[in-house]
Amino acid sequence: MNVEEIKKLCEEKQIRMIDFKMTDIDGRWRHITIPLERFGEGIFTQGIGFDGSNYGYAPI
Repeated sequence: MNVEEIKKLCEEKQIRMIDFKMTDIDGRWRHITIPLERFGEGIFTQGIGFDGSNYGYAPI
């Protein structure tokens, strides 16, 4: 699916938030949730920025 197809599906199903899941260095599940309005092609090409110290990837 491309971005437009995903957005269309979300609108049809009344999905307003998208949740991305990952694991941290210790193997614990973590997630980042964004509103549908922020979802776009940049998510696939540039990724999602986050504070690495919250996930064990950077020192506090």
